[in-house]
Amino acid sequence: MAQEDVSLAKWQSTPVIIDGNENDWEQPFNLFDNKSGLIFTISNDQKNLYLCFTDKEAQKAEKLMRAGWSIELISSEKKRKFDAIISFPKIEDPNSNTRTEFRNQVGIYKKEMVTVKAKGFVTNNGDIPLDNKDGISIGIGTDDRQSIVYEIAIPIKQLTEEQNLQFNELITLDITVNAMNKPAGAQSNTTRSGGFSGGGGRMGGGGGRMGGGRRGGNFSASDNSSADRSSLFDKVSFKQKIRLVHG
Repeated sequence: MAQEDVSLAKWQSTPVIIDGNENDWEQPFNLFDNKSGLIFTISNDQKNLYLCFTDKEAQKAEKLMRAGWSIELISSEKKRKFDAIISFPKIEDPNSNTRTEFRNQVGIYKKEMVTVKAKGFVTNNGDIPLDNKDGISIGIGTDDRQSIVYEIAIPIKQLTEEQNLQFNELITLDITVNAMNKPAGAQSNTTRSGGFSGGGGRMGGGGGRMGGGRRGGNFSASDNSSADRSSLFDKVSFKQKIRLVHG
């Protein structure tokens, strides 16, 4: 389904624990992008915006860790405009030059990534820690299906003045997954896989690809078992419009 339509955020009636565990989120997630492999959902309450992203394809999960990626939140609403970015840095080798179990790879990635970069927020800008109880908070983890999970809580006051919020704001998520380094002599491309013109869309009823895909203890960019390994070396960008809701 093309992404020209607007997806409603879900009202978050119970607190989300930002710990990199997706168990406290309603399943299945309703949004996905097939090029990046990202499956995601968004919710809000009166104080916070919550996002959860997961990637169940091993090589594409490695691409997130080794190339880095970013989330841009944009609002053009009158008196409630903002343009804020969270950038996850690349970790050159989350395997530490070893072949280790997926969960341990994610653990190494978390240990190496001390901070993320934030820009355009009211006060939480620059290099910020993942565990930030007074501001933007981020949890990274994995699950029993060996999927990488990113949970994010953003205080609304970091985006706009709370008293101006009407809970019908239209927000554009602009997601970019960077390209992994290509061998010498090869060229990289930029792929806009969503862009309100197809490539991504909504998940409904579980979705055919939600079951996972290739799973194994080890994965590497040199593993040729992927049907589309070349996409690892392309920059992927897509957009999704979200409208906030009130409980």
